Order: sequence, then C-alpha cells, then structure tokens
Amino acid sequence: MAELEEFDPETSADLIQQKLPTIHSVLSAIIGLDAAQKQNEDEPEASQEQEDSEDDQPREDDTATPHFQLHGQRGRPAVVSSCAHTLLFARNSRCNRWPMQLSVDLVGARVPRRSCELLSRLGFIGFWRSSQRLLENMAKDDHARVKRLVRLPSSAISLSYDNVNWQRGVRDKRSEKKQQMMAAICGMAYLLDYKAQYDESQPICCDELFKSIFHPDVPRPSASEPSPMNPLDEQGRSIAMKRSLYDDARAKVKLDDIKLSQFFPGRAEEEHFLEVVVSHAIRAWVDLHDDSGVDTSKIRQPPQVLPFLPQRTQTMGLPVLNEDEGSVSGNIAVIYAYLKFLGIDDDARCGTHNLPVVADALTVGHVRSALARRVHDKSTNPKIDQLQFLQPMAAFFHLQYNFQKYWIDAHAGTAQHQSKISARVLCDRVGMKNLCTGGTDFHDMDAFLKMLFAALVDAKVTPVLQSAETKALDHGDPEDADLLCLHTREMFRDTAIYLELRDAVKTGDPGRVMAASKFTVPRFAATGHHRYSSEVLDMLVQVRFELPPALVTTILCATLVNHAGKKDSWFAADLDIEHQVNELKNIFKVTGGSDAVARGHIGQIITPL
Repeated sequence: MAELEEFDPETSADLIQQKLPTIHSVLSAIIGLDAAQKQNEDEPEASQEQEDSEDDQPREDDTATPHFQLHGQRGRPAVVSSCAHTLLFARNSRCNRWPMQLSVDLVGARVPRRSCELLSRLGFIGFWRSSQRLLENMAKDDHARVKRLVRLPSSAISLSYDNVNWQRGVRDKRSEKKQQMMAAICGMAYLLDYKAQYDESQPICCDELFKSIFHPDVPRPSASEPSPMNPLDEQGRSIAMKRSLYDDARAKVKLDDIKLSQFFPGRAEEEHFLEVVVSHAIRAWVDLHDDSGVDTSKIRQPPQVLPFLPQRTQTMGLPVLNEDEGSVSGNIAVIYAYLKFLGIDDDARCGTHNLPVVADALTVGHVRSALARRVHDKSTNPKIDQLQFLQPMAAFFHLQYNFQKYWIDAHAGTAQHQSKISARVLCDRVGMKNLCTGGTDFHDMDAFLKMLFAALVDAKVTPVLQSAETKALDHGDPEDADLLCLHTREMFRDTAIYLELRDAVKTGDPGRVMAASKFTVPRFAATGHHRYSSEVLDMLVQVRFELPPALVTTILCATLVNHAGKKDSWFAADLDIEHQVNELKNIFKVTGGSDAVARGHIGQIITPL
C-alpha cells in the first residue's frame, strides 16, 4: 500500500521512456504531443534566449497552452503510463479475463470491427465473435431478470419507448429516391419503487395547493418518515396495478364535478408561483454576484409539493423492435410485441392489471387513439385486444421543449416588425440568432433562457439594492401604458415558468411540475400548440379525477428517472429514451448492416451496456 500511495505518473512515464522508447513515442503521438512542444521540451534554454532577444515585453502568444486543459483530464505522463500499463497487462499470458473484458468494453464503446480484429490478432483483446457471444449471453441474462421482476406481485412496471429513425441508401436504379427513411423502436421498462418525504429545512406547499392538484384521497408525504409511492396491500401486492380500483374510480367521475377553472392557476397556484419566482431570482442574482457573501445553501428553495427521495432507478432494457410507432397501428404492434416479450400477453392478467406508458405527446396521442379504437373489440381475447389496461401519461422533457417553442412564438414576433426587446433582437445580441430561424436546439435555448432570466433579475435587483428604496410603477391610463415594461414582465414570467419546470424535474418533484403546468395551458392554446395543451389537460384530469390515489403516485414515479441515485440528479423518462436512441444511432453507424434490426444484436448490445 505504501508503494501505491507513493506512485507518481511522471516517474512511471520516465521509466517507460527509458525501457520502452518505442511505446512511449507512439503513445505520445497518439495523445497529441506535437513537434513544436517536443522541441520546446528538449531545448528550453535555447528557445528562452531566442524569445528574450526578440522582444522583452510579454505577449499573449508567449504563454504555453497545454494540450490537457479541460476539467477532469490528466496530464500527458499519466495518460502515457496508464496506456502502457494497460497494454502490458493485456499481453500478460496469465490474465485470461482481461483481454475478453477489454474486447467487450471496446465493442460496447462502438469501436469499429476492423480495429477490434486487428487488436485481437495482436493479442491485446479477445476475438470479435467471442465478444458477440458474451454480449448475447449478457442480454439473455438481463432479459430473464426483467421477466422475473415483471411477474412479481409487488412490482409496478412502466414502459417508455420512442422511434429510432435513420436514412439508408436505396440500391435500386429504377427508383428516383436515393435515401429511404428507416425506423425501429427503442424501449425501456422501469421499476417504480420511489419514496417521498418532506425536508423540514425547506418550505412546504399549503394544503389548498396540494388538494387543487391531486385526488382528495392522495396522502401527503410527511417529514418524519418516508411514504412509499407504490403502496402494497396485506398480501404484498401492488395496489396501483389493480385494474378494478381504476375502473371504480373512473366510474365515480361525473362531468358535473369537473370544472374548467380547476385546470387553470388560482389563488393557491399564484401564491406558490410567487415564492418560486423569488427563490429562482435570488439564486440567479447570487450566482452572478460571487462577492455578495450570500451562502447558497441557506437560500430558500421553492415550496415542496411531492418530493421524491434520491434513489437509483431500476431500469430494464427491452429489445429493439422492427416497428414504427409513428401511427396508431404501429403503437398497437409495439405494445403487443413488448407484452409477448415480458410474458404478460395473457387475457386474464391484462384484465386485472394496469400498465403505465410514459412517452412524448405524439406517442401518447396515438396510444389514446388506440384505446378509443379498440374499446368495443369483440375478439376471443377482449381484455388484451381492447387495450384498456394501458395508462398513457405524457412525459416532461418534451413538455419543456415545447414550452421553449411557445416562448419563441410568443416573444419573437415577425421579422419585419421588431421591438427593442423582442426575442429575435435579444438572440441576435448574444450570438444565438439561430434560435429564431426554425429548428430550436434545446440546450442552446435552455442556456439563453437562464441567461435572460439572470439578466432581468440583475437589472432590477441591483439598482434597488444600491438605492435601498423601491417605487411602485403606475401605468395610469391604459392607452398610455408602458407596453415595453409590460412585455418585459410577461417575458420574465414565461421564463420563470420554464425554469420552474426544469428545476422541478431536476429536484425530483413531480408535484411542482403539475403546479407549473397549469400556467402552460392557456399559453399553449394561445400560440397554437394544441397537442400539448390537450395533453397537459389530460394529465391534470388524470391526477385529479380519473386515477385512484395509489395509481396517481405510482404513475408520477414513471415520469422521472435517477440513474445516479443522488440529489438533484433526476431527469425526465423520455429524455432517458432519447439518450438510448442516440446510442442506438451511433451503433447503427458502426455495424452498417441492412438487416441489423432483424438479427437483433443491436438491442443486445445496448441493453446490457
């Protein structure tokens, strides 16, 4: 242990340069050691004298720029010593598992096949086909684990899937089309076993707000002990998965009991949103002013509604399907395929269990159309063919992305008629003119809205703190109102709504998402985003009227994922599917086979890794 503690990468790199000069030269060239830097290292005194003779004044070009300046990266000696020890360890004849493990890692990291075959012939890694067999066995073991978990009476499972689209060249001279759009399905299953508990050191929402969002029988979390979001009955079975409770709860709902005003922000939502804006504004101002001396840990967070405790999400990979969920019939085929894979495609189980499906608004809309189309099916297996066991729920990531589009539509205006604070002018000022040209990049728009919110807060708060006095703004006659100020206020309010959606998902509080979504309904409807306006209304109706209390908390668990199991590491379930789709697209590029989906090895790679 003493020798390991005294290990120095620079000393190891010097020994490798003395004993293994060829390997040291190759590794140095690979990691980016150019000739100019090498010459400066060999002759430092000569170069210094030459620079002093040319110019005695300091210049910006004189400072040497290291190759490894990104956060978290090691220096050149550490990289050289690590790679050299890895190669030597791989060549050790006594270590048989190391080459195979390295080959599996390279295949999972999408290293091309030719490169892996070359390394295997040199003896550094295992053979390509052996890695494929190992990955297939890992996929089979993982699929068996998924099937066992699904059949447990205490398990509550949700499905999430999305399309994987790519273009493939058409090898047909008779066709004028040179590219053909292909599609496959990437899916994941999640085990819903979160717990909720209030933090006594942070604000908690009022009872009026909680009752205006959720079903009256939904129990509030306590600050003393965690509350399970998937409650079990006396026999140890999941209450949320019982189909009979859902049928009874939906039968009790009457149209006269549902009022449209309940889905729009009221007094409780406005008071809650005021505390949210103040909390976000304080944090934004403190982040801009590091010299303020304010401890960020003591800043009051937004009021808690239904906070989940940090917990690692149990994800279960599903095989890639050669289907297309861009239509109603395609979604029905996807549901049937996954039911068959999970082994729950029997009519008796589908008649007694629920199955939550969390996806984007387009997929959820197709699933709802499938439910309406199959409600009167008269087949020999009516319970499974009617699809009434499905519980669709719109996910939160696409809700945030669509709210970004609303923000652009509401505040960008037209290219001909621009104000001084329109979104087009502001985006152009900060070098993000592309945000108003059509395709909206989520990360660029997210950075712009955070920057705009912080700028508005700083412009308003800093002068007030300097003068230590405030004045109420009186517009007087509506015809002489300060429209520029009113537009700024509305832009600030919309930006705060978006930041609350983002922060609520990050902290793992779907209750805050539901409270903020009430503010999005009229905004989506006013700008023509009717799909998400209707989906938000469906979400509010589900958690307030249709679903039984146990299913309300369980289906909200299906909307959030936490792979790290840490605080503030939550993200939306549909964003997790988007990550899987991105990984699959990279694997498609490497394999390049036209029958890759039919053979199924793509899903076997992405599922265990």
